[in-house]
Amino acid sequence: MSDGPPSRIRADVSLRLQCACTLLVAVGAAYVSYRHGNQFALRYGADETIAALWPLVVDGLLLISTIELWKPHDPGASGQWKAWLYGEGAKYS
Repeated sequence: MSDGPPSRIRADVSLRLQCACTLLVAVGAAYVSYRHGNQFALRYGADETIAALWPLVVDGLLLISTIELWKPHDPGASGQWKAWLYGEGAKYS
C-alpha cells in the first residue's frame, strides 16, 4: 500500500533528508561555536565558569535578536527597530 502518489512520497523523503542534514549542520555549528567561544574566553583570562557561560550568552543574544527580526511586522511595535539599531550600533562601538 502506498500513502500517496510517488511524487508526494519523494517530496516527503526529500524533506526528511533535508531536515536531517540541517540538524546535523546545526549541531556541528553549535559545537564549534561553543568551543571557539570557550577557548577565546580562557585565552583572554576568564575563569572556567565564565568561559563555560560566555559562548551561551553570546549565542543566546544572537538567537534572541534573530527571532525578534523574524517576527511579523507590527506597526505599533518597536522591538524590531530596537534589534536593528542595537545590532547596527554594536558594529561601531
